[in-house]
Amino acid sequence: SPVVQARYGAAPAVSVYPSPAADRITVALSEAFDEPVRWMVYDASGRLVLQGSAEEGVNNFPVDVAVLDKGVYSVQVFVGRETLTERFVKSGQ
Repeated sequence: SPVVQARYGAAPAVSVYPSPAADRITVALSEAFDEPVRWMVYDASGRLVLQGSAEEGVNNFPVDVAVLDKGVYSVQVFVGRETLTERFVKSGQ
């Protein structure tokens, strides 16, 4: 007989806007967490270029990306045992 998997509740998700961004992005989580959120920004070659944290209980926070060169970047968000990743484009100024 076939195996059926049931999932209760949706997995947390992350979105980043605007993209392209000139100087600031907003990282938006699908839910607020009751623990601190750590984030890291990586360039296209996988090099860590920015990192920081957001306080617990928030579901979105700004990240200043003005110092970054034009290109494609990934934001990784770590909360609890979850790692969420989203890409964004940094435009010229």
